[in-house]
Formats: sequence, C-alpha cells, structure tokens
Amino acid sequence: MKQNHALLLYKTARMEWVCCRYTRIMSLGRLLIALGIALVVAGLLVSFAGRLPVKLGHLPGDIYMHGRNSSFYFPVTTCIVLSALFSLVLWFLRR
Repeated sequence: MKQNHALLLYKTARMEWVCCRYTRIMSLGRLLIALGIALVVAGLLVSFAGRLPVKLGHLPGDIYMHGRNSSFYFPVTTCIVLSALFSLVLWFLRR
C-alpha cells in the first residue's frame, strides 16, 4: 500500500512539474514571437532608413573627431534616442 501511495505522490509531483514547465515554455514561445516581430520591424527600418526624414547616426550631439590618420565617431544622441524608443516598446509589451 505504501508503494502505491509513494508512486501516486511521485506522479502528482511530476505532473505539477510538467504543468509548471509547460507554462514556462508557453511564455518562452511568446517571447520568441515578440522577438521575431521586433527583428522584422528592425529589418524594415534598416531597409527604409535612407527614406526617413531623421538620419539616425547623424543627429546633433553625436561625437565625431577626425585626425590626420584616424577618426573617432560615437553616436551619443542616437544611442539615447534608440534607448528611449526600445524602453517604450518594452514598456508597451509588458502591459
């Protein structure tokens, strides 16, 4: 009798684990779908970036230094704008 009871407890615990794992997999699937959509949008943005009225990477505030044999470019303003945009998108996805 104890053996059947132990087997039943094992099966119950395993079913709870499988159920919990299933819901984690479902949330992972939704995350992958969202990332896929984000990649498609990013690909379209890159494809049509030349036609946009705002040139990302050439905004006021981006640092560009040019010397004789070298140059340095750091898009500070572009990074801030993209960070704010990504934060806004992620905020909407969490709601």
